[in-house]
Amino acid sequence: MTFVPVRPSRTVPPSSGLVSPLSRETWRAQDAVSLATVPVLLWATSRAQTGSLGAHLVSVGILILLTYGDAHLSMRAPSNAMFLIYLSVMTLAGFAMLDGLLRVNVAATSPAFAHVPRPCSWQSPVSASRCSG
Repeated sequence: MTFVPVRPSRTVPPSSGLVSPLSRETWRAQDAVSLATVPVLLWATSRAQTGSLGAHLVSVGILILLTYGDAHLSMRAPSNAMFLIYLSVMTLAGFAMLDGLLRVNVAATSPAFAHVPRPCSWQSPVSASRCSG
């Protein structure tokens, strides 16, 4: 019997049928995306500390992505050696995301979004009535 390494410290027998090949590829892709976002998160956080609203929103968005991805891996992947890492990243990213969202002063930042065009949509009668007039 051979074992296929899925992640460091995680081996799943390929003939067990417990984990599909698509699930293994999804886990690998999620780990790759999580690792790729770390430099962008560090850059956005350093720019946000200088007062950039856009960088602050980018860092909050990346934290939302990390929270969602690691919540998925914590709950859907079989328990393994990486479980505590997924859980700790999910918890830290979740609390940092909440902190970042609470630090946004909506009254002060609303003028920054005043020039954003509102799209006309056939799905919503309310937005369609705005576009017709």
